[in-house]
Amino acid sequence: PIERLGETLTAAPGFCLVVSYNPGYQSVLKDLKDSTRQRMVGIEFDYPSEEVEIGIVTAESGTSRQVAADLVRFAQAIRRLDVPGIREVSSTRVLIAAARLTEAGLPLPEAAQYLLPSAGAVTHVAVFAHGGRVYQALMTLPQDDPAAWDSFRAGLAIDSAR
Repeated sequence: PIERLGETLTAAPGFCLVVSYNPGYQSVLKDLKDSTRQRMVGIEFDYPSEEVEIGIVTAESGTSRQVAADLVRFAQAIRRLDVPGIREVSSTRVLIAAARLTEAGLPLPEAAQYLLPSAGAVTHVAVFAHGGRVYQALMTLPQDDPAAWDSFRAGLAIDSAR
């Protein structure tokens, strides 16, 4: 029933409604009411397995399997980060975009950097692979300082970390 109109609508035979909702994404702004959530069936999805995600990134971006594997390892490391203020992690869609950037000529370390603004601070995150291991580096400052980040990054030798 549509109470405001005093009208009842009847669904057509075979009618089906599918709703997609990501409760972890901007949940403060877009959370469902409990009464709405109770009327739905929930199906939880996680990230694809490493091999499946590498295949998706390779197929969708046209990049090499090695670059896709590096990006997936980067994403897995970012997903494990326990840093306040990270509301969004590396989705498979973001990995595809980063792979396309590398195909367009952007070095992989630059394609895998994040800038996380939060209340009263800015955190730079770099995730990179070197010698078969994945590393993450964080630098938090009261305000964005590209020169300080460049100096910090240079000290990590990220540019040669592939």
